Amino acid sequence: MYATRVTIIKWLKMTEIKDCHRNVCPCADKLRRLLVTRPTTKYDEINVNRQIKAQEIKYSKCSKN
Repeated sequence: MYATRVTIIKWLKMTEIKDCHRNVCPCADKLRRLLVTRPTTKYDEINVNRQIKAQEIKYSKCSKN
């Protein structure tokens, strides 16, 4: 299996996510897991991207606190 540009970019985004002030941040963990999820179909890709955007909003609110 070869790495594509998209997978490399998503992997780099995943490594840049830091936990909030708590030891284990569930918002950051879920966002990391969504970023490395490989969609199987076009519909699944759209759904995962929508979930990533929603989780990024939750993560930004969590990291500000």
